[in-house]
Amino acid sequence: MPFETKDGFATGPGVFDMKCGLVQSFWAVKTAREVLGVHKPIVFLCNSDEEIGSPGSRTLIEAEARRAAAVLVLEPSLGGALKTARKGAGRYLVRVTGKPAHPGLDPKGGVSAIEELSRLVLGLHDHSDPEGTGTTVNVGVVEGGTRYNVIAAEASAEVDVRAVVRTEAERVRGVFSDLQPSNPGARIEVDGGEIWPPMERTEEIGLLYDHARELAADLGFDPAEKLAGGASDGCLCAAVGAPVLDGLGAVGAGAHAAHEHVELESVPLRTALVARVLETL
Repeated sequence: MPFETKDGFATGPGVFDMKCGLVQSFWAVKTAREVLGVHKPIVFLCNSDEEIGSPGSRTLIEAEARRAAAVLVLEPSLGGALKTARKGAGRYLVRVTGKPAHPGLDPKGGVSAIEELSRLVLGLHDHSDPEGTGTTVNVGVVEGGTRYNVIAAEASAEVDVRAVVRTEAERVRGVFSDLQPSNPGARIEVDGGEIWPPMERTEEIGLLYDHARELAADLGFDPAEKLAGGASDGCLCAAVGAPVLDGLGAVGAGAHAAHEHVELESVPLRTALVARVLETL
């Protein structure tokens, strides 16, 4: 999967999410400084741990966001659209402890952690409401048991949670806090929690988007705005009160996939847009 440019596209690992955004960021700042003569303070913040929740960079990101007039995030676009809202993301690990026994000789002497976990999985998925509140609860990894002929003493599940608004994120957090076993002989433990809070569209974010859209019109394109199902560090910035405009990066598709690609003609236009936003804020 080597890097390649061909027929108006760039392909290769991470070109869309989000190496192109890094290239655009660098050249937007360079253009603002050397071509447009912008002398206001600009903080260029690039971190390498975003995909795992920004554990090492979060404190720095929040500190810079608190003193910023605006935060521009060059994560990839949604089909060219800018992101004025994002779902928050949480990760939970649910562990169930039961009691082992021989399923033939002593079927009533054991407590199946797998059975208990199965009930929990169905119950957790019932809290998804993608068409209503937009909340999704997905059990993505399940492990349990030791052998087919042993009543399982242990089982676990990794759960992804996405919420559009903070009240929903808090509601689902309460669901995990209140999990109780159906079988009194089983024990439940829950670790994890919220990684990124939801980025809710505020009036300030709306004004920032309107401003960027006017500048984009001068450059000959009209970016829409959308809610993104994935989280980014823009969520951290919005949570501390900064106006955030996200999705200013690449136009393309295939994030994290073998067909990841970027439309090259969009790169200078979106770079110019970021430079003009930096100039005019």
